[in-house]
Amino acid sequence: MLKLLFVQANPESSHALEAALIPQRGEWEMCFVSDAEEALHQLEMVPHDVIVADLASESDKSLLTRVRESFPEAVRIGLVPQAHSRLRHLSVVHQFLIKPFVVRELEVAVERSCKLRELLQGELICRTLGKLEELPAAPTLYLRLLEKLNQEPEVSVDEVAEIVEADVAISAKLLQLVNSAIFRTSCEIATVKLAASYLGLNVIKDLALSTEVFRAFEKSKPIP
Repeated sequence: MLKLLFVQANPESSHALEAALIPQRGEWEMCFVSDAEEALHQLEMVPHDVIVADLASESDKSLLTRVRESFPEAVRIGLVPQAHSRLRHLSVVHQFLIKPFVVRELEVAVERSCKLRELLQGELICRTLGKLEELPAAPTLYLRLLEKLNQEPEVSVDEVAEIVEADVAISAKLLQLVNSAIFRTSCEIATVKLAASYLGLNVIKDLALSTEVFRAFEKSKPIP
């Protein structure tokens, strides 16, 4: 069974979560603690597969940072309050969930993270990564979009379209996507601005990231 460690400073939240997770006791071995020192002690005593902890303050980030440094093999899942619009601490976790969340969301996060961890420990991925001479830089256009959206929550479609139009390849993929059978638009969409307003900013970000990632590895022979 997977071993999960939950760190919840609020006793009421801890008891509620423990009660909600009773059906998972057949698959998960769970331990609930209330503070960072107790959590680190448990990790030193018994290896855990996953640590699930609040991620709302600097002290929360400090705990997960220490876990990352001392127990890098453990999957780290952060619980983020819905009121936090700026997710500043996400660099210390593998996955995060917005509170309140349903148990199924936690199940999916744990399952995906643990499967990915198993994949990254496999012989094929290790051999592939060992052949790489360099890693590409972070996608420029994606970072520009992210910076604009973080600085201006009410960013306009015109501003997003202007950034996307700077890259011909991504503009073409965007128009190809919005005019595909998936969206079944009543008429052809011919401008990036109209496509952005139709698809929404999250789809634009995902498209920019995926396009640039695949393009970055086109010339890398070990990764067909």
